[in-house]
Amino acid sequence: MWVCLGCRRGEDMYCENGVFPGLNVEGGFADYLLTNERSLIKLAPGLEPKDVAALADAGITAMRACKKAARLLTAGTRCVVMGVGGLGHIAIQALKAMTPVEIIAADVNEGARKLAEETGADHVIEAGEGVVDRVMALTGGVGVEAVLDFVGERGCPPRSRTCCARAVPTTSSATARRWRSRTGSS
Repeated sequence: MWVCLGCRRGEDMYCENGVFPGLNVEGGFADYLLTNERSLIKLAPGLEPKDVAALADAGITAMRACKKAARLLTAGTRCVVMGVGGLGHIAIQALKAMTPVEIIAADVNEGARKLAEETGADHVIEAGEGVVDRVMALTGGVGVEAVLDFVGERGCPPRSRTCCARAVPTTSSATARRWRSRTGSS
């Protein structure tokens, strides 16, 4: 069986033969849905689909960014998770499960920072003005290997690239382009 390049890379959204229920075939709100085995996950006994439904969207988004970043995040490395709301708290848990990275979570919201602590961030700092200085102080001026931006609405602070020791953001290519244009990095 031939598998397209997008699928071989694990980039399902770029599948040349992609079938997405509710988008290009019927089924988004149907009682039954035609799918393949690769798209199914067996739920543990007693786990209700409604309790994990958000993971099918938000979870996959955060997991995809974490999988890309994981290549850089070996023992002794650090990663900033910018924005700990709907996606960031899932990313913290995924990074903890997939890598030995030291996680620095940053958010402007006090409730989100508390959530970051509860979900396993090693350090929690206030985002906003001065966040780069706080990251640099926390890392002894060394910086981090990756920044995962789950905020997006205003992008990362202009100097954010300076807190990366040797990596660019690993979220979407659009985020990476915005990051480069705002920081002047290539």
